[in-house]
Amino acid sequence: VDGWALLEGVASLSLDDQGLLDEDACLLAACLRRNKHLLHLSLRENRIRSTGERALAACLRDHNRTLVSLDLRGNPRPAPGQALVEAALCKGSCLATLAGVPVLGLKSGAMQQVDLSGQDLGAEGWTVLLGALEAARKTVTGLDLSNTAPLTMANKAPIGGSA
Repeated sequence: VDGWALLEGVASLSLDDQGLLDEDACLLAACLRRNKHLLHLSLRENRIRSTGERALAACLRDHNRTLVSLDLRGNPRPAPGQALVEAALCKGSCLATLAGVPVLGLKSGAMQQVDLSGQDLGAEGWTVLLGALEAARKTVTGLDLSNTAPLTMANKAPIGGSA
């Protein structure tokens, strides 16, 4: 039985904190290649690493045009979000939000004011935000990061938020 056939018509799926591994993310990526219903997928707080992330990113970049929201925050990846940032920002991607960051609005130049106040972006969210802002640097005129948990890096001051 095709597992995705059982989920036909389901628009939102949360598999947060289920102990999912790279192999599970690769299987999800293979299923997402042909899925036309799922709009929102949350895989927060699992054990997905860079192999699973790359599989999801390749699927989003090359195949899936329906998923609009993906959240992988809280997964142990050495370079959080870079492959996904590139996939989300590529031409043809329908991904509107990645890790809580409005990548589609930033990518398209439609957003001049970005309000992420009170968000807990985590390392992935900050990576996504910085990549998206780089792509939109000529159109964004306002960015609200008040009460946003700062990203701290070893031997460096916090980035953004309230310290």
